[in-house]
Amino acid sequence: MSGDTQEVHLGGPEETGVVVALSINRISSTTAMRQRQRSISLYTAPPCIMSENMENEAKLDLQMNSPTKQCKQSTQLPNFSLVPDKLGITRMDDISAIDQTRVRALALLEISALFDLHDLSYGKRKIKRRAREFGIFGVSLPVLLEHDQTLISNQKVPIIFEKLVKMLGEKGPEVEGILRIAGSATRIKQTRKLLEDGFYEKTSLLEDVNVHDVGSLLKQFLRELPAPLLTVDYVNAFALVEAIPDIKQQIQALNLLVLLLPDVYRNCLQLLLECLQKILDNENNNRMSLSNIAMIMAPNLFMVHTKNSIKNRANEINMAARTSMVIKLLIKYQNLLWTVPSVMINQIRQQFEREQRKKSKDKSIINFFYKKDKGTVYKQMPGDEVDQGVIKVLAPELSKASTAVKLDRNTTAGDIVTKFRKKSIKAKKERESGFWKRDAMSGCYNPKIVVFAMENTFLHEVGGNIGERCLDNKTNMNALYQVNPRAEWIIKNKL
Repeated sequence: MSGDTQEVHLGGPEETGVVVALSINRISSTTAMRQRQRSISLYTAPPCIMSENMENEAKLDLQMNSPTKQCKQSTQLPNFSLVPDKLGITRMDDISAIDQTRVRALALLEISALFDLHDLSYGKRKIKRRAREFGIFGVSLPVLLEHDQTLISNQKVPIIFEKLVKMLGEKGPEVEGILRIAGSATRIKQTRKLLEDGFYEKTSLLEDVNVHDVGSLLKQFLRELPAPLLTVDYVNAFALVEAIPDIKQQIQALNLLVLLLPDVYRNCLQLLLECLQKILDNENNNRMSLSNIAMIMAPNLFMVHTKNSIKNRANEINMAARTSMVIKLLIKYQNLLWTVPSVMINQIRQQFEREQRKKSKDKSIINFFYKKDKGTVYKQMPGDEVDQGVIKVLAPELSKASTAVKLDRNTTAGDIVTKFRKKSIKAKKERESGFWKRDAMSGCYNPKIVVFAMENTFLHEVGGNIGERCLDNKTNMNALYQVNPRAEWIIKNKL
């Protein structure tokens, strides 16, 4: 099979290509179902896949129509990439909490519609195991994170999980049979006791642990979670993705399900998949192929303790075997799965605009403005005048607190942030010598007087028809300004 890269279209309003609409209404007739299958598209649209080579795509579709071939072609999964969007690529952690809530509501509707298209249904997994309220193993991810955030306020995943994955990612990729070869049962038992008794007093406990023991500890940690990493709400839905015959729609389904995960589960999954990719990248040294990694990790993500677990044990084992294909897809296409489709962002904008129009019709608001002197209502403050095509950029955490930027058709968000950086040779030498002090809170270089933007500082779109969005540096600002002219533009650390 060709290794050509194909593009994933996120459904931007101005992009070309196949855009499909999937009705959310449930239609049972055969005729209606065939009509819906003819116009493949997801939501008003999860990532649509656009091929650069139609002949290869036809071959791919033929092979993927066979479940047997689909499982056997693990090393021949096609390559996909995101279609560039001039409004910027948006990931889930780029947007505010209120925008994430809206995204999840849309994603839930769309995954239901997609599963309905293929006559699939899933239910919430019932868990028998009771969660521990303290300790390390058997404690839920939210409880662990809540504790860890009292130590490190901006921590996004439990520290123990981060340490296990980090150690595996640093030491494991070069070791033959990593993940496949079990560690020493005696050493693992001793290490677990040390972790339970004193991990937070000495977080470096894992540094001298055998790497095979680390792999076994990580798998035990995942298996003993009171709720699976893929959550009780959606683990069954993840397992059903394999039943979708088209790989394009499989990726779309996984994209929707990842967006539905709560933050701590999504962040942990991302960290784990990045580690597994490091292992896969060193396959020549460790002899661990994508199929090997998937078969080993599937039981740890899909087999959980349920009610009547003895009765259902055989079913769980069978499901774990079948879901190795899902793990392959998660690893192979992980760079696509965290992206919020541009069509969803557009739908959120429309929701904000409808709400704003509704508020503008409120009689109390109208009366409020009529009571004011119109001279003061419409009076601009000196220096606030902004010409058409010029935006005012605020940087409250920097010494250069604001500036007016004239937009042309090629201006990007990264270009604007660059205006707030110190670029002189002298400043570079001063930073290297330690004269420029880094302010951890603002993410900027902060000497006694002057503060400049650093590499982790981004332009944010705030208000108007969005809650808040951290902009990709390649975002075309002229195009975005046309879409959201009432937004404020603020330079600060990432959300």
